[in-house]
Amino acid sequence: MKRTGLIALLLVTPALLIVRAVVRYNEQQVMMDRVFGTEEEQHTAAARIIASEQSAEDAGASAGVHETEQSCLDKGFEAEKSGPRQYARLMHFLEGCLRVAQPTPGFCAQVPPYRATMSLEEEERSKAYQDALCRKEGFTDWECRASVRMVQLHCHPLR
Repeated sequence: MKRTGLIALLLVTPALLIVRAVVRYNEQQVMMDRVFGTEEEQHTAAARIIASEQSAEDAGASAGVHETEQSCLDKGFEAEKSGPRQYARLMHFLEGCLRVAQPTPGFCAQVPPYRATMSLEEEERSKAYQDALCRKEGFTDWECRASVRMVQLHCHPLR
């Protein structure tokens, strides 16, 4: 009889551990769904963001056909100042607008390049440019600096 109890214990213990792991996984999945939404909700949100980005880029391109590089920058910042701050929208607006705008003489002369890998000196110059332009426009947050990178990438395209 003792042997049967031992065999039952050896068979039941792994099954209980598996059940416990499955229950914990399900509890964590429910918590993740509460925080991040279900997979379907995540896909819907991602599609909405992509559509918004494309819309902003299209709006920038439509505006840029009749603008100069400098006026694209001015219009982008003006939109940020007059409405809710949506820096992702500003980034994509600038990307579309600058791509088709007429050149502004000297626009890129003081714009340092932006790259994923830069020397410390290049990184400091890039950050100083971003900070100066953002402060000039009345912004002091990192999202503005990220938006200004579109100007840097326009003036110094990645190869």
